[in-house]
Order: sequence, then C-alpha cells, then structure tokens
Amino acid sequence: MSRKKKSIRDIFISFGKHIRTLSRRFRVFYHSYITTCCGRRENKKSTIALGEILKEAEKAKANDDPLARMKKVRDLSEAILREYRETDEGRLELLETQINPQASLSKEPTILEDESFQFDSSVTDDNGNDTPAVFNRAEIASSIINSQRQSGGLSRASMRSLTLASMTVKKLKEGDMDDVLSIRSFLPSALSENDDFDKKRASILEKMFAIDPDVRRGSLVKHLSKDKRKEVLRVLRSKEANDNSSYIADENEDIFENLLTKNALVIEGSSLAHILGKQSLEEMLFAVASSCNSVIACRVSPKQKALLVNLVQEYVVPTPVTLAIGDGANDVGMIQEAQLGVGISGLEGTQAVNASDFSIAQFRFLENLLLVHGRWNYIRMSKVVYFSFFKNATLVACLILYSTQSLYSGTLIFSQWINSMFNFICVFPILFLGCFDRDVEKAYIQRNPHLYAIGPNGENLNSRVLARWLGLCIVFSTIFFYLSLFAFEDGGSMTSGYDGLMQYSNHGPGDGEGGGIIVFGTTVYAILILAMGYKVLYECRTIINGEWPFAFTRKDVGKERFWDRLAYSWVGVIWLSLFFFIVVAYVLQLMAMKPSVSFSAFSGGLTHTLGLRSIAWMLLIIIPTIAMAIDVAGKLFGAMYYPSQTQIHIEMQSVDVSKKKCLPLILTTKKY
Repeated sequence: MSRKKKSIRDIFISFGKHIRTLSRRFRVFYHSYITTCCGRRENKKSTIALGEILKEAEKAKANDDPLARMKKVRDLSEAILREYRETDEGRLELLETQINPQASLSKEPTILEDESFQFDSSVTDDNGNDTPAVFNRAEIASSIINSQRQSGGLSRASMRSLTLASMTVKKLKEGDMDDVLSIRSFLPSALSENDDFDKKRASILEKMFAIDPDVRRGSLVKHLSKDKRKEVLRVLRSKEANDNSSYIADENEDIFENLLTKNALVIEGSSLAHILGKQSLEEMLFAVASSCNSVIACRVSPKQKALLVNLVQEYVVPTPVTLAIGDGANDVGMIQEAQLGVGISGLEGTQAVNASDFSIAQFRFLENLLLVHGRWNYIRMSKVVYFSFFKNATLVACLILYSTQSLYSGTLIFSQWINSMFNFICVFPILFLGCFDRDVEKAYIQRNPHLYAIGPNGENLNSRVLARWLGLCIVFSTIFFYLSLFAFEDGGSMTSGYDGLMQYSNHGPGDGEGGGIIVFGTTVYAILILAMGYKVLYECRTIINGEWPFAFTRKDVGKERFWDRLAYSWVGVIWLSLFFFIVVAYVLQLMAMKPSVSFSAFSGGLTHTLGLRSIAWMLLIIIPTIAMAIDVAGKLFGAMYYPSQTQIHIEMQSVDVSKKKCLPLILTTKKY
C-alpha cells in the first residue's frame, strides 16, 4: 500500500470511528428519552438496547485502549505456549527434560506466569568490575549447549528449550539473560514507564530557551567523564533525598547506558505468512521486536517486506520514521511504503533506484547519507522554513501596524511593485545558507554519531523554536515601524537646511523636506532588507568568506575553479540582496517618471530617501542594530544557560580545532 493510499485509509478509518460514536450517542438518547418519554414509562426493549450499546462501546474502547490490547496479546501468547505443551512435540520436550536433570527447569513457572519477577540487569565479574553483557550471554549459551551435548545430543525439542517457551524464573535469576528482551514487553511492569522528570519544576526561562529536551530534563551529564558522572550522581542523590523523592539511582548504577542484554529477532517468511493479517499476532510480534536491538526477516516475499514496514509504522510506539533500502525489484514495495526510500544502483538493475527518494552506489555510503548529509540538511531546511515564514510575517506585520495610523483604510506603506519583489530580493542569502551551512564538520560527526539524535528529538523543529521566531517577528516589526515613524513625525521630518547631503545638489522645492508615505515606506523597506541580511548571517554556523579578490584573479589550481573560491555568504547578502534592491528601486523610479504608469507616485522616491535625507541613513544604521542586538542577546542567554546538544558540540569542536592549531607552535617552542 502506497503512502498516499495509507493516508486516505487512515482518514476513512478515523471518519468511521466518529460516525460510529455519534450513532451510539444518538441511539442512547433515543432509547433513554424518546421511547421512554424522558424516563416516565418503562420499556424493556429500550433497556436491552441500552445494554447492547454499552457492550458495543466497551468493546470499541477496549480495541482503542493500548493497555487492553497488550493484555489481550499477553493472554494470547500464554495460550499459545499452553497449546504447544499439549502437542506431541511439547510432551517429547517435557519427557527429555525429565530424563535430563539439568533440563528439569521446564517444570518451573515461566516468566509469563510469574508477574512478580523483577530483572536484575547488573553484570559483574569475580573482581566486581562491570563486564560487557555480550560475554556473559555467550558464556551462558555455550554452557547450555555443552550440557545438552553431554546428555545425548541436540534434538529439535532440546533446541527449543533454549527459546522463549522454557524460559523460567530460576534461569533468569541464575543469569541467563539470553531472552530477557524478547519477554520484557509481556510483563505487567512494562506497561508503564517510570519518568522521574517533573514538568512542573521547569521554570519559565527553561520553557522559553531550553529547546533541547535533554537540557530541560537536566541530563547533560552525558558529556562528562565517568568520574564526574558519579560525582554529579551523588549530588543528585543528596538533592533527591532532601526532596523526599521516591527513587534515585545507586552510585554504581550507570543510568546513561543500557545494561540489558542486546538481542536480535530472526523470523522467516513462512512464519510471517501465519502472523500477517491477524491483529493480535501482529501486535505480539512487534511487542517482541520492539524489545530487540535488531530484527532480521529472511526469505520473505516483496509483499511481506512492504507489510512489515507498514506494520512498524502502525504498531511501534512511538511511531517511528521508517527508512527502507534495497537494490532490486523485490524491494520496490518496501521502499515505497517507508517514509524514506534509498535505492542502491548495482547489478540488480535500476528498479529500486527509480522508486527511491535517494540513490547511492554502495551500502556503506548510507552512513554519510544519514549521519552527515541528512543531519546537515535537516538543520539547513529547518532554518530555511523558519526564515521564509519569518520574513513574510515581519513584512505583513509592518503593513498591519501602518493600518493603525491610516485609519484602517487599506493604504499600502510600500510601493506595490517593491512589495511584490520582497521574496525575490531576500531569497539569495537564505538560499546559500540552505546549500552550504554546516554546524560541525564531517570528521567530528563521524566520531560522534549520536549527534544524529537531534533530528528524531526535534531539536530544531519544535514549538519552542517556533515561538522564538514568532516573538522575534513581533519585536522586529514593532521596532522597524515605530522607531521609523518617530523619526518621520512632524518636528523630526524637516531638514536643517541646504547642507549635508543637499550641499552640492540641484535641489528643487520640497527636496529634503517632509516624510511622505513614499519616503517613509522606502525607508522601512530598506531597513527590512538590511535586517533580513543580518538575520541570515547570524543564523549561519558557517559564513563563507571565500578568497576575495583572488576568486577571479588567481588561476585555477587542479580541480578548483573560481566558483569554489566565491564568498557566497557576502555575495548573497551584499550583491544579490542589498545592491539588487537599490538597482531595482532606481529603475522603478526612472520608469515612474512617465505619468501614464500606475506607480508614478514613486518617481524620485529612492533619490529623495537615500540621496537627500541624512535621517534615513541614520535609521538604516541604528534600527537594524537595535533589532539584532535583541536577537543576539536572546541567543547568547540561551547558549550560556540552556545550551542545546548542537551548541555544546560546536564548542567542543572549536576547542579541538584550537588545540590542533596550537600544537605545532608548542612543538616548535619545545625544540628551543
């Protein structure tokens, strides 16, 4: 099923639920008030109908309730295990375990039958040091297999004794962690997660400036060393003890890493044929799969691949963003079903490439595609989206503020030709930011792959960042309009005489005087263009300075051409935005000299504003500086007291770069 068809199906499913809910409410109203005359007369048919409606509502609620659905899946899994024990193969297994004393643990209650069991995930060696769980897991598997071989070989039934069917409480307590993760989702304790974070403790400043959820939860200690972690953990424990907290981690407990055994689920297409299409079995499958680090589906058909991706989107909580990668025609359905499809061009043909969103030549390129370029593009696109709405919202806000001064007459403060070109004038600076901006370099990202988490965590695209941009839009538009209006009011709008900019000009009557709507609007518009250029430069993590003027004068070296040495950031802001605006405005004022054109009022508008009025130049310097000072102050406060993960790693990278620059100097100094 394609993504478009799935979205249409979800719409119809949601619409059907609402229709059924309204139908039940109407029937309840009908049988409660119409047939019984508001309860004044008894009607057995109405009582029976109300009972059936109540059962129908409870059934619908049970289907939508995740806890009820998980309880249903758990009951089904226990029923399947009991049914297996009653088969000939299950009895044979029981007989073999009775003959073999070491396998007699199958008589004990399984983990599904003991709801009070709690896992102990600590793994230590004889000296008390932490041992990686994978070594313990391999040792347990080896000991069990050796014991089975000594007792007479490994049969099919005895191999099943290593699986979920015979996992017992005693085995887990003795350290057999081989199938812990595949069972964990069936436990009652897994239905609710313990969240020690109290949202009420977050201050207003934290809610405004802490865009990173890890910062708001106070878990930035992940960047500290191991000794520093323990020190911070002691402080947290003493603080929580004073607050009478119900839980605090032990000093030796590493709360920053997952100590549970890593597991993988392997399932074949023949098994999926019996599972797919049955809701309870599908939920059971993904309850187990969600608890595993890896899931391997082998010998599956192309349709089953697509169905698995669809089921991941439906049953995994929270709903993940799925990526499918393939190199052949049998992967086309899976690629089209996922939110992101990647095709590998190779010997299998180009069917997968044609159906994918991205194409790579080898599977190993997926690392750079996701961790490096995917992360960069996520940050770039988030800035481009926010800036695109921000510049238009600021322009419209200035028009709204002017309407309060023009008696809401609908008069435009800007020339309609200039107004219509605003997006084109401002597009080049943000276009270059969206193409070239980088927060950290490729080598640093490859050394720290966990930086990719800022995308799934929504560090750049979230409600707090949006609120920042909206608040900044209100501040910018207010400053741009009212400070400009104050300078052009009567008393501040007249020139002091024919000096300054008008000293050597061929002035005429009224030149350099007054603050008409054309002059005022052109000044505010120029301030907007200049401030948008400043805003792009401040949002850039990488300002491209280029090699001016050597970009054109220096000869090409190897594969490097002159466009590789251009100062794209400055070219976009100065030449393609500010200079382009001045050229367009000057051409329009020349065209407006003809009285037949609709914008004849703009005749001489740019010359009068920038050529004859010194107050306009003062405003162009002061007002954008004030606006950007407020923006920078907010950024500085957030970076100092509530830094995001990206900001922290940018500073860490800058420290590494500075150390590398100082290293040759230190080595040279030591020689002497």
